[in-house]
Amino acid sequence: VPINANDTAKVIWAIGATDDITYHNTERGIVSLMLLDKTACDWNATESESWHINVKTKLPANDSTYWCTAHKSPPYTEKRHIIGFRAKLESAESRKYTHHLILHHCIAHSADAVGAGPLYLPENIGVPLNEFVLPEYFLLEIHYDNPDKLPDLNYETGVEIRTTTNLREHEAGILTLGHDTHFSLMMSPSASEYIISGHCSSICTQEYLPNDGINVFTVFLHSHLAGRKMKLRQFRDGVELPWVSNDNNYDFNYQQNRLLTEYRQILKGDHLTYECTDDSTYRSPTGAILGVVLVTSELCSQNWELNALRRKTIFGIL
Repeated sequence: VPINANDTAKVIWAIGATDDITYHNTERGIVSLMLLDKTACDWNATESESWHINVKTKLPANDSTYWCTAHKSPPYTEKRHIIGFRAKLESAESRKYTHHLILHHCIAHSADAVGAGPLYLPENIGVPLNEFVLPEYFLLEIHYDNPDKLPDLNYETGVEIRTTTNLREHEAGILTLGHDTHFSLMMSPSASEYIISGHCSSICTQEYLPNDGINVFTVFLHSHLAGRKMKLRQFRDGVELPWVSNDNNYDFNYQQNRLLTEYRQILKGDHLTYECTDDSTYRSPTGAILGVVLVTSELCSQNWELNALRRKTIFGIL
């Protein structure tokens, strides 16, 4: 069966105690994977060190809670590069009830959502930290999902950040594109092919991109339970170029940063469109779906990691 390199694949697995082909009882299951994705470089433990941000919270009995905490960077004495991120989901509760984490910084941010593994930046790219040898402040936003509204949930989660003093050739930032998470986004009941789009116009890229453009090296596609397909489209001089990234088999429970096999250049004057195809027929009872931050509501957004030769070219669009 042909495998589409861009689509999430569901793999059926089973493990037996012996080589005999017998029923595997509970040692079996289904896992979502990107089988043909570019392999990320692992962290080099000898050239990097960890900074841990931990948050322990007693949650209210609400179906959805956003919890934000401020954190100060360690007392580094020289400029560093961040080379990787990992969500700390080390308990059954943290894996079940943590929907996503976003680490905000005045320069950029990093996101982890349901099913995501660590993000390893390519060996020649890093996110600047402590550039002016002064403490920097971060905001960790955690979205807790408690659909059964259980009381007294109390567990720890957080993020591990790997940094190095071995500065890399290029510096990275984040560009976010999609439909604003707002009540203006409304999906009709029982819709099977509902298109939601967000745009970054040619006027915007002409105004804010550097003369030599930006290079995209990884993307993070994000939607909620109604999301089925998504694609990142690029237009230049009225002509559509090959899609930057797409997934025709999106799995809400597997949201992973995707390293591009080849960097994609975005130039001044390019028009960008992030398009989600949603399906609301799964809702019972049927009803409209609104664009708010609850898991049972909907959004259509996507983060890019981008690298540039000059710091001033790094920016974000929401």
